[in-house]
Amino acid sequence: RLLKGNNSAKILFLLLSIFLWFLIKLSNEGYVTEFEIPVSYIDLPEGKKLTEEPLEVLTVKVRSHGYDLLKYQLRVLEPVSVNLSKNLSAEGGKYFWDTDKSRSKIEEIFDDNTTVVSISPEIVYLKLQEVERKKVKVYLDYQRNFSQEKAFYSAPQFDPDSVVIVGAGQDLQKVDSIFTETTELHPDLDDENLKLKLVAPKNLELQETEVAVKIKYTTLTEGTVEIPIYTRFVNDDYTLNIFPDRVKVKYQVSIEDYSLVNEADFEAYVDCSNVSDSSMSSLLKVQVESSSTHVRKLIFEPRQVEYIQIKK
Repeated sequence: RLLKGNNSAKILFLLLSIFLWFLIKLSNEGYVTEFEIPVSYIDLPEGKKLTEEPLEVLTVKVRSHGYDLLKYQLRVLEPVSVNLSKNLSAEGGKYFWDTDKSRSKIEEIFDDNTTVVSISPEIVYLKLQEVERKKVKVYLDYQRNFSQEKAFYSAPQFDPDSVVIVGAGQDLQKVDSIFTETTELHPDLDDENLKLKLVAPKNLELQETEVAVKIKYTTLTEGTVEIPIYTRFVNDDYTLNIFPDRVKVKYQVSIEDYSLVNEADFEAYVDCSNVSDSSMSSLLKVQVESSSTHVRKLIFEPRQVEYIQIKK
């Protein structure tokens, strides 16, 4: 029978009745529900640093008209901003925020018809430590995608060459250097000027976020010298002869500095301090040193020499 006659009109009146009933219900007071309110923390006390992320959301129970609560459910609620320099308390070495101190800020999120019943949690604990500073050297992090014949002519120059890192003391102790972001170099150029960002270690801040880097490249070449091998620390009661008594040294040097390296920049020797009548070995290890700052890498032969020890 309900569907007989003008069905469209009947359905329309039915829906209208439901809608009016819904509005009447929503207009009633005394509805209570909970909302999650985001929290943002600002203005840490001077000389303090958070060592762990604090609570990000408060659960707020409110009482209001039904349609007001529906309105809040359909929109994103504004975060409550907590000024820690004013609202942070300390007791027994622990830092905390009494959320009731921010009740007025939370109430501002809602209109006058809405009452804040409770805020949970009542206390929010925060982990803070004293902020310390430390100055550390800057180093270049790069991909080596070029041949062994190409190299830095000198160490990369940084401006600034050191930066100050800021953080908790326990974190600072773990860091003794800072690296740039990984970069690809171009040694086919004579020199290169870069502006690179610095990589901040976990939980630490950098007072400088980037550095200027100047790099000069060179091509390496090889040189060869043959020098005598000297004996050191020979027992005064003996004469010691070595075979062979010369060593051939190959070294790498930049093309620009090739003419600055000569035989006088190298010295070869054997340490005879452990030689005795009861020595089982007849070989001594050869040591080669270079006084030239231009020499990059050296190899030499022989690595060991034989010896004969004769009592005087």
